[in-house]
Amino acid sequence: MSTPETLDRLALPLGGTQQEQTAATTQAGIFALDVALSIIEAPTDDGVAAKRLHFVAERCNDLTEQLAEKTIND
Repeated sequence: MSTPETLDRLALPLGGTQQEQTAATTQAGIFALDVALSIIEAPTDDGVAAKRLHFVAERCNDLTEQLAEKTIND
């Protein structure tokens, strides 16, 4: 099960080459899917699961916006 600390992995890497950033971003996406699946499969009520999924979705949206801004600025 993912913890709030491990959700910090849902962030763009600082510095690095384009290839390193692409790899890290891909890993963050895979991690986000893993988090979502673990939330869905966890024995919890629907309200808690919905809040957790909402948080993961927000982080993914933030990551997408950061990637878009970075692409425009590069």
